Amino acid sequence: MSAAKKKAPAKKRVAARKRGRPTIEITQRAHRAIVRWLKDGNYFVDACAVAGYRPQIARQWLLRGGREIERRDAGKVAQSAEEPYVRFLLAVEKAEAHSKATAVRQLTGAGREDWRAALAYLERKFPREWGQRINHHVDEELNAFLNRLEANLPADVYAKVLRAADGPAGEGSPSEAPPRD
Repeated sequence: MSAAKKKAPAKKRVAARKRGRPTIEITQRAHRAIVRWLKDGNYFVDACAVAGYRPQIARQWLLRGGREIERRDAGKVAQSAEEPYVRFLLAVEKAEAHSKATAVRQLTGAGREDWRAALAYLERKFPREWGQRINHHVDEELNAFLNRLEANLPADVYAKVLRAADGPAGEGSPSEAPPRD
């Protein structure tokens, strides 16, 4: 056979590569480390950083777990490859709930010895009943002041006062006053 008639070697098929960044799979080490820091009361971002993982990656793990739970709730068959992400999501939720419950127990226990701790708890837990009403008090005083002005000033002067008060921000404030000669 001549060299011209030889067949070219067949090209090997190359599997199509996925686009984007490769997925970082969750490990037991990552799971345990992040959950441990969350249980101690740390924010998610900080727990991930201390454990040595980027929060964006760990959030993707949570999303995968959430999607798998939604699939299962919709009656679809569980995908075993997604089980670590489901366990991670449930463990994160449990750790965060545990840290809150621990803090509440400490706070309510401190309230027995220091009334301010109990008040702080009540203000946050039941803000409508126990929250500070500073804004409401200021509004009441401002309305009373405006009513006194309206009652004691001529209508045209009262209107000028309202226009001046409604002027552009910073206008008329002492820091904006023109320099003296």
